[in-house]
Amino acid sequence: MNPLESFAQPDVLFRMLAVGVGYAALFGACEGAGQVWRLAPELTRKIAHVVGGAIALGFPLVFDSPWPVIALAVLFVVLLAVTARLGLLGSIHGVDRATIGAILYPVGVAIALVGAQHHAAWYSVAILSLSLGDAAAGVVGSRWGRLRFCVWRSARSVEGSLAAFGVSAAATALVLSATGSAAPLIGALLVGAAVAVVEAVSPGGTDNVTVPVVALIAVASPSTAAAVVVASICLLVLGVSVPRSVSLSETGLGPSHP
Repeated sequence: MNPLESFAQPDVLFRMLAVGVGYAALFGACEGAGQVWRLAPELTRKIAHVVGGAIALGFPLVFDSPWPVIALAVLFVVLLAVTARLGLLGSIHGVDRATIGAILYPVGVAIALVGAQHHAAWYSVAILSLSLGDAAAGVVGSRWGRLRFCVWRSARSVEGSLAAFGVSAAATALVLSATGSAAPLIGALLVGAAVAVVEAVSPGGTDNVTVPVVALIAVASPSTAAAVVVASICLLVLGVSVPRSVSLSETGLGPSHP
């Protein structure tokens, strides 16, 4: 279906507006919660990360074509870039580290929908890995990360990477089991491993694109995913070997996992 046909469908603009209002309400709730209860931007950002993924899970049910989602992604990339530039949306942008993750989040969602090619299970795995697996890495790494390391001058932790693996694998196992896929456990372990390794080598919030992409590859093409994991491990080794002439505090990336 070409773009013109997609936007000519009945109610598609209304559905886009409803989704846009939903995300605007989410941002507004995070701003309000941050001000009323004095929640740290890291917490409100994670809430938006998870709830935003929950909203995105419904896109295949709302839209018959990826074009409306692509259009929404472009609009929100512009909105988030402008608000970051103007110092607005502190609940999303006000973290003490250099990251473009919020701006890239809509891109990751759109890529997942296009790449899934109407396979609802593949799309669900990609979005759950993004919204839950990636968020788990950040929360666990920041709060309980003790075995820390530096990749491309970005702070990481073993605990955070294990959380990304466990949550992504569990979510994938549930999706694949529910849809009757063959060998759900093997698929889940492969997705978990791919997400954990790729998340570790993706600096500055770029994991909001790389995580859903690699999760999608892992569930759709296990052989290709294995090659991606091997390549990512090589990047991990090379990244860890980068001279640490710049301290973790100077990178602005915080204690662990952006």
